[in-house]
Amino acid sequence: MALQPDPAHVTVIIPAYNRAPSLRRAVQSVLDQTHAAWDLLIVDDGSTDRPDEAIAEFRDPRISIIRHGTNRGVSAARNTGIAAARGRFVAFLDSDDVWLPQKLERQVAAVLAAPDPDGVFCVAWTIVVRPGGVRVVLPEQSPRDGADIGAFLYAEEGFAQASSFLLPAAHARRTPFREELRQYEDHLFLMEAVAGGARYLQVPEALSVWFDDDRPDRLGSRDNLEAGQRFIALAGRHLSPRARAAFEARCLGPLLWRQSPPRALARFVSAYREGGLSTGQLARLLARCVLPGAAVRRLRAVARRRGPTALPTAPPTGGPPQSR
Repeated sequence: MALQPDPAHVTVIIPAYNRAPSLRRAVQSVLDQTHAAWDLLIVDDGSTDRPDEAIAEFRDPRISIIRHGTNRGVSAARNTGIAAARGRFVAFLDSDDVWLPQKLERQVAAVLAAPDPDGVFCVAWTIVVRPGGVRVVLPEQSPRDGADIGAFLYAEEGFAQASSFLLPAAHARRTPFREELRQYEDHLFLMEAVAGGARYLQVPEALSVWFDDDRPDRLGSRDNLEAGQRFIALAGRHLSPRARAAFEARCLGPLLWRQSPPRALARFVSAYREGGLSTGQLARLLARCVLPGAAVRRLRAVARRRGPTALPTAPPTGGPPQSR
């Protein structure tokens, strides 16, 4: 009799592009998982730094590498992994992020306890490490059942990032990542999965670590604006007026401010009128645009000491392929 596949098996997908040193750390965090039923697919997205050599020390048969001949972007790399996945579930880990040891165990347990394990999209809380080593756990609150995911992410200062995702492989194949996006691709992947019938399931525990640093390969403001406009064009039907106005204000407004403060201010006012920004959020967003960066960081530090009213940063943007 043929062996039945493990119903708790997870295929872990790491897209990698010229990140050999951090890739080793990411792979080690997978090997450290308390959940044993997994295999790891590293999708080398045209790297020049030989990721296979970086992980040669591990010699684990559960680890395999798929290579792209050219750099096609993080969405294409994840989709390649999804297509090749052997597990019932897939989970994503960016090559410069890490998981806590219980990450897969906690999420798989939550999914299998759901009435329909093959119909959920599971997201864990994330430890965000900012420049200077400051750590915060996001989101500060979870969305309600049936909530507007776009409004949660942009109007309610929510948070979701690919390294915290776990979902059925079959669902990921039905609604793959949009390969034309260089940023915000993980947000659209989540919104399209939920629109396609997946139920958002939050695990209220920090299980992944996202390093939000100031690397020189981050996209510039012009690229960010263009990426945001592409996102809006693709995600438009998934964004309520409130969510769209909040996205344009929080994610694009500070970048637009560098080019045209009046146009940026118009976005802020529009978001406020749509209910996408509270009075406090509007004030903090203006401070972020007007004050020097060092002053904003000092104010944020003071706010953290006083409670959960810190100056907002833009939601995670699904950075460029180079950052994965």
